[in-house]
Amino acid sequence: MIRDLRRGRFEVGLELDLHGLTVAYARENLGLFLTECHQRHIRCARIIHGKGYDSENRQPVLKQKINLWLRQREDVLAFSSATRRDGGTGAVYILLRNPQKKKAMTPVRMKLFRLFLAGLFCGLCITLPSQAAQKLHFHTIPVPVTAEAQQLTRTSPGVDLGEGTVAIGYHPLFRNGDRFGDETFGLLHDAHGRPLKKEDGSPRISNSNDFSSLL
Repeated sequence: MIRDLRRGRFEVGLELDLHGLTVAYARENLGLFLTECHQRHIRCARIIHGKGYDSENRQPVLKQKINLWLRQREDVLAFSSATRRDGGTGAVYILLRNPQKKKAMTPVRMKLFRLFLAGLFCGLCITLPSQAAQKLHFHTIPVPVTAEAQQLTRTSPGVDLGEGTVAIGYHPLFRNGDRFGDETFGLLHDAHGRPLKKEDGSPRISNSNDFSSLL
């Protein structure tokens, strides 16, 4: 697969030209471009970054940055300099993960899955009588109007079970960045399972609103 990528045998579905852009603007455009590739189910894309002839000290600044940024992306399976006909060292082929394939379970996800199974065996499930289950009714909550309210996790304050009412709530177990044992929840990994790091060496935590919880 890598050999075919280097030889330009994959059909390029989408192309992005970053030649001449600043580092900050190039990074923003790269993120938007990869998002679009994902939405359009693109497997192979090409990015033109130039050879750095017009930059200070005639160094390929964008090429070096793109090399780093692509290594930090979970959706990038592999990348390689383009063939001469497609720009040579001034461009790069990107092979994106197949969105139809399921993601491999990372060590963090595996531990959370084990915790979930342990919870099941410890009796975290509530068995209701059949007649009560037929009268199950969750209390209503107001519809969030503001943008801030829409980002909050909201649950019904209680549920009616037959003749009685039970108070319920939302209890997060782990949020992105929380540590349990020697693991960090939400820590991003590359295709080989190695933790990703930012440019300053700190761990790269997913910025998605992702956490595990119990009702």
